[in-house]
Amino acid sequence: MAHELAHEYVAMDLLQATQSGNLGRIRELELFCDAVAAVVLLDLKLDPGAYARALRRIANHSKESAKLNNGENSHPAVHARLRLISDISALFRNRSVVARSPQ
Repeated sequence: MAHELAHEYVAMDLLQATQSGNLGRIRELELFCDAVAAVVLLDLKLDPGAYARALRRIANHSKESAKLNNGENSHPAVHARLRLISDISALFRNRSVVARSPQ
């Protein structure tokens, strides 16, 4: 849900990119929405890995889904999306460890 709500935040950018056929920008905005979803899940103390697993299942559900998520169309390659989610999760884990370290 956080990913979809993030689309509202970038709605005008997404509309402009769609109208101009700027697939690169559309993919960037999709990655932004994935980042928002990961951060929201982490803030709620939920596992973004569950989101990543669901995204992988959806992206590979059918030939059509795989084509949409191969990085050549409106969505980034699924491996790039999964890497982003993983990287954000790692940053938050590291930040939490540093925040708890004695000074």
